Amino acid sequence: MSKVHVQDGAANVWTPIRSVVPPQMHERMTAGEMAGEFKSHDRNDPERLDLLEIFYPANAVINVHAHEEDEIIYVVEGDIRLGKRLYPKGSSVFIARQTLYSFEAGPDGLHMVNFRARADHSFITQSEYLARKREDKGATTNTAAD
Repeated sequence: MSKVHVQDGAANVWTPIRSVVPPQMHERMTAGEMAGEFKSHDRNDPERLDLLEIFYPANAVINVHAHEEDEIIYVVEGDIRLGKRLYPKGSSVFIARQTLYSFEAGPDGLHMVNFRARADHSFITQSEYLARKREDKGATTNTAAD
């Protein structure tokens, strides 16, 4: 049996990112990330689609990180900077799971939608990602030597 769930945009309020980030995560995020706001749309079920709407202020820098799930970012308003290139409203970015990336909000900010196939609250920093890769490589080397 099919189900339909509607998220009423008027009832769904913006939440400051800073208000939901645990204290131990504060040092892992930039001031621009912490100054952002989000609206949750059908989120938090690890077996269902995940949609998050985010606004970052002008020129906010998002640190290098990765996630456990594939994701698609869609630019609703403003621009997203990837490397040296600025992508405008209507652009989309696919990022495969376990891929390091970072981005910046454009000069007018960034209003984006983030879509994932399952709820994923992971935020793997660059140093954590590289440590995992070294561990994986060491495990493979040790197994091959056995």
